[in-house]
Amino acid sequence: MTAIKQQWSDGAGPNYSGLFFGDNTYRTALLNREEQTLEIGNIAAIPLEMDFSDYGDYESGRLKCNAGVLRWGGGPWEAEGWIALEDYESNLIWLLHLEDSEAFTQARCEGLIIEAVAYQYPVMNVFSIPAKDPHLAAVGQEADVT
Repeated sequence: MTAIKQQWSDGAGPNYSGLFFGDNTYRTALLNREEQTLEIGNIAAIPLEMDFSDYGDYESGRLKCNAGVLRWGGGPWEAEGWIALEDYESNLIWLLHLEDSEAFTQARCEGLIIEAVAYQYPVMNVFSIPAKDPHLAAVGQEADVT
């Protein structure tokens, strides 16, 4: 089992922003809330000095869909969120962790497109993530009208 898979199976995830894969590779990920952009970098090996923290207590949802099992939530620090896709045997496929995002509070699947919401009053960041190509994820914002 690779390090990221072991950490994930133990209920932990990385402390750094990025798009992490079960094969110990990752891509940097930078969320710019003012410009409504999500920049995902090139694939690389996960650094050996990567720190992890417990995600288990901060999980806020789980959903079985066509692509696998979605899980999402926040973390021990304010303004961080994550969403992950597992296969049906609970093996990590990918994990998107953003240090500059509020916790993910909702997710749904439309075919193989995942739509996830990270709510920060008065704006909701809405992520559109292709399940098989998560590096093509995009973000938009919707104002709270309540």
